[in-house]
Amino acid sequence: MTIQFRLSDDARLFEVRYVGPLDYAMRTRAVEAAQRRLKDGWVKQILIDFSDAWPVEPADPEQVEQFRKTLARATYPRGARIAFLNPPGEYDDDAIQVGRVSAHFVGRRFRDRRHALAWLRGRL
Repeated sequence: MTIQFRLSDDARLFEVRYVGPLDYAMRTRAVEAAQRRLKDGWVKQILIDFSDAWPVEPADPEQVEQFRKTLARATYPRGARIAFLNPPGEYDDDAIQVGRVSAHFVGRRFRDRRHALAWLRGRL
């Protein structure tokens, strides 16, 4: 599994791209890495791209719970829009639910990169 991080040239969009088999422990590590990179909170557009990843199943309940706790504590997504591009099945539900419950961020699923970017930029 590989996680790629990229900040756009204008420093407004942060992208997380997963490649390969993906479990919740890897997602937790991605949240922790994004927290270190974005802790000052200036980026409010985040694209999480699952297009080249697939879930490791069944999900480990302990990993799922650790992911939820880590995301709930993270400060970087506060007030952000997070687009989930091509998440496998319901794999992004935990993240979207954390955002709704904690009012940290607004998350939405997309199948098309252009639509995801337009929504992040407030054009949809």
